[in-house]
Amino acid sequence: MLSLSLCRYMAVVHPLESRTQQTRGRARRILAGVWAAPALVSAPFLAWPAGAVRSSLRSPLGSMERLSCAVGLPGGVRRPYYTALFVLLYALPGLVVAGTCARVARCLLKGIPVSRQGSVRRQEADRRKVML
Repeated sequence: MLSLSLCRYMAVVHPLESRTQQTRGRARRILAGVWAAPALVSAPFLAWPAGAVRSSLRSPLGSMERLSCAVGLPGGVRRPYYTALFVLLYALPGLVVAGTCARVARCLLKGIPVSRQGSVRRQEADRRKVML
């Protein structure tokens, strides 16, 4: 979502630069980053895999036992890890997406000149150039 938002921002706010910056190599790097990020984020679970935990509930009406999956991260690692996940994967990308959306909206809502310059034929030629 973040990379798509940045690409759209460049295309709307800086259209001339975006045509030169959007290359196949850059697209490959973005895709590599999109695939590498989840691999890096899930790396702690390779060191501390999840385990099965047996839990039981007892009451005067009977008892019940369940086997459930529990995260294997130690207590000293769990809080900083989930805090970093929240900040790096939710808060910062959310702020960047909100910022790019605001900049795109501001660019699109800018005042449009009331009077047109040039002949009708020249305006038509310019429209054809933009459509390409």
